[in-house]
Amino acid sequence: MQRLFTTFPNSWPGAGLLILRLTLAASTFLLAAADSGGSVGLPNVIRQGEWLSGVFLVVGLWTPVVAAARFVAAILMFIFSHETGVDYLLLGILNAPLSMLGPGAWSVDAFLFGRKQFSV
Repeated sequence: MQRLFTTFPNSWPGAGLLILRLTLAASTFLLAAADSGGSVGLPNVIRQGEWLSGVFLVVGLWTPVVAAARFVAAILMFIFSHETGVDYLLLGILNAPLSMLGPGAWSVDAFLFGRKQFSV
């Protein structure tokens, strides 16, 4: 499971990843709330998934997988959306580095999958 995550940086880098996760989740919540009265079909399914993925980002659960899925969803929304396409493109671009860097030390991922110390 350690191969899924790069590292779990603490201190300033960990705080930066926490701020990035919270900012992406907040912008996703705002964008999904603004678009909630949209059409049915694939974009509506993606919007419902955005709410769930935003919650996963806030707590830092399965961050690389969620961020990669959000990248793909944002590119699809950029292709299919007419009014807010640029917003989705920017969200997709910001999710790509988060999927590569990992969640940081202040996350559920670090608690579940981080390095453990065993004293013998």
